[in-house]
Amino acid sequence: MELASQIFGALGVVATIIIYQQKKRSRLLTFKLISDFLWGLHYVFLGAYTGAAICVIAALREII
Repeated sequence: MELASQIFGALGVVATIIIYQQKKRSRLLTFKLISDFLWGLHYVFLGAYTGAAICVIAALREII
């Protein structure tokens, strides 16, 4: 579980870095959604459910 958490965390960092390279708002929000999803998985595998809930709330904001 710790290895999966580290993998999802690393992918979350990469997705967050890619956000800053986007020029269109729709692509920025898409990568932000991907980033929040990956960070949410990272927190779930760590057992930090409060952090995962915050990521879910942020993802819902982006969908709306």
